[in-house]
Amino acid sequence: AVETAVGFIRDFTFLRNIHVNLEEEVRVRTAELEKINVELRNEIARREKFEKALQFSTTQIIEYSRRRKHLSKRLVELLEQDRRDMAMALHDHIGQILTTLKMDLELLRKKVTDEGARAVMESAIEKASQAMSFSRNISQELRPAMLDTLGLVPSIESLITQVTQSSGLKITFFHRGIASKLGNDKDLTLYRILQEALTNVLKHASARSVDITLIRKANSVLLTIEDDGSGFDQKQVTTSAKGPLGILIMKERAAQVGGTVDIETRPGKGTHLTARVPVQEQIS
Repeated sequence: AVETAVGFIRDFTFLRNIHVNLEEEVRVRTAELEKINVELRNEIARREKFEKALQFSTTQIIEYSRRRKHLSKRLVELLEQDRRDMAMALHDHIGQILTTLKMDLELLRKKVTDEGARAVMESAIEKASQAMSFSRNISQELRPAMLDTLGLVPSIESLITQVTQSSGLKITFFHRGIASKLGNDKDLTLYRILQEALTNVLKHASARSVDITLIRKANSVLLTIEDDGSGFDQKQVTTSAKGPLGILIMKERAAQVGGTVDIETRPGKGTHLTARVPVQEQIS
């Protein structure tokens, strides 16, 4: 029983380390993108200052722009690949280990006659169940299987339920004219944008409520997210090399499927985000 409990603690610690390692991986990937952005801004500023006096080639500017686009695309690709790998590891390995651990603990509980030992076993079984639930939640955040099976709207509803239950944030959701699947990674793009936006709200906005709408408009799908939080100085964020990386990633995600992300905000006035993704298919 002691060895089983020690094994549970080791597995649970490993599970938490997975989450920490993923955040560190994202930080490392985005740091390189920050560096390229700073270099690009500095180079543009220098060339604008001296363009009237000097004749120069734009090759380096084009190269910086090309590198930035390539790095942005790779960043999003690596993020998704990392998420897929971690979700698979959680489901195929950690999940099975925790399930086996719980079964072993339940078997041992039946054989233990000492009341004190049985109480310890009951506590260990409960912790194993909590770890299994924690593992499933992380796996869902990393790669929402529901997105592939049921589509975008049910996945968003599930995400909203998770957020409201864990944070107490009041969220309303209205949708109209959205097909079960948009295709071409557009479902995942919109889901990730919403996921990132809600994360930003929880971390930075001090908001009490969020209104989300998802509607078909002409040949586009519009996702809007509006909160009543603290807002921020958009000019400062735009010019700062250390601005919120989540905003940059949301914009890059949308750009990869031909879409856009626009943000309207002011300090103390909340934030309104609109993601627009083109859709050619007929949506029912």
